[in-house]
Amino acid sequence: MATIRAKSSHAVDAVSPESVRARLEFLVSDPSRITDEMVACRYAIYSREGMSENMEHVLVLQDLEVRERNLIDPEDFGRIEAPTLVIWTTRDPTGPPAEGERIAAMIPGAKYVLLEDCGHWPQFEKPETFNRLQAEFLDTGEARQPSPGEPLR
Repeated sequence: MATIRAKSSHAVDAVSPESVRARLEFLVSDPSRITDEMVACRYAIYSREGMSENMEHVLVLQDLEVRERNLIDPEDFGRIEAPTLVIWTTRDPTGPPAEGERIAAMIPGAKYVLLEDCGHWPQFEKPETFNRLQAEFLDTGEARQPSPGEPLR
């Protein structure tokens, strides 16, 4: 939580292409995937008036006291009746795969899929696989675990 807060706050409080790039690179397993266009787009957003205050709102759950007040307890997870797909990644800087497994285990009948070589943005790092998983799950309630050699797209 401290790293998320520090990188995010720095990206808007000391906005520069370098601070924005560092924030984006934190979210992926391979920093070379972050393009200049992505940095420029996020830089334009982070440079807007009032963005420092907005980022404080975005980061509210990085405050442990606020986070603890808003956690979903195991009983609430256990009452989820909707079909649920939990997608986690091997390199998510916000939590290890065990956290995704723990969440999925609390939800009756939840499907758990672990994506290799992705950080916090699997929808960006492996978009075809991520989209296939979601489409399969929405169509059938199942999602095939990607094979270890599935190409990274």
